[in-house]
Amino acid sequence: MSNYLQRFYPYQSLKLMFKQLSPATTAHSFTLTPSAVENRLRQVHNHTIPYTLEKRQSTIPNAGNGIYLHGNHQKKGDIICFYPGTIYLPSEPILFVSINNQYILRCVDGICIDGKSTGLSGRVYKSLYYRENWPGAIQISDLTWMYGGVLKNPLAVGQYVNNGTSAYPANVCYQEVDIPAEFPHMLRGYIPNMYWDAHTNPLRSPMRMVALFALSDVYHGDELFSTYMANVS
Repeated sequence: MSNYLQRFYPYQSLKLMFKQLSPATTAHSFTLTPSAVENRLRQVHNHTIPYTLEKRQSTIPNAGNGIYLHGNHQKKGDIICFYPGTIYLPSEPILFVSINNQYILRCVDGICIDGKSTGLSGRVYKSLYYRENWPGAIQISDLTWMYGGVLKNPLAVGQYVNNGTSAYPANVCYQEVDIPAEFPHMLRGYIPNMYWDAHTNPLRSPMRMVALFALSDVYHGDELFSTYMANVS
């Protein structure tokens, strides 16, 4: 698994059709595992998360809103939040949803996650959600991240984390992880992602998620700043 992703901008999908992104070449000692995701989602399920995440004005000038941690400090390597949205495989159409959309992440293997909750992106995710989460079925994903307010998974706010800069160094890093088919059913309803492909069954095949983990200890009141590649030692 790689921890290198790149955020899309309008029409970026056309450019990246002809450009292969390379993962970080430096090794790191931390690898995000499905068990780490399971442990964090169990805390969500049991309402025992030792911190909260708040969206408000970023400390970066002209950057809009950002995400702040409140509560117990989180150690280096801990999962802080998740990146929600529709999952597109490399061969699937993403041009139209990428227009005026700064919330698309591209994984090193070409998988993209669209974290925009409004417009065409929002309509696509809602359609996919109701396609799979029909009454009586195993609930395999969460919809509440799209609406704000009280979230079923309050950690599904990774799309609002601002990029780190030289003046505001990154303290979290994106990393993708594939959840195995045997992942506990009772926790799947907290996963804020859906596959666009109707033939991909997450109950029978791995489910892609993207988490933001701490590059260093994150303390009460800290704003989260992200990076797409890092050497974590």
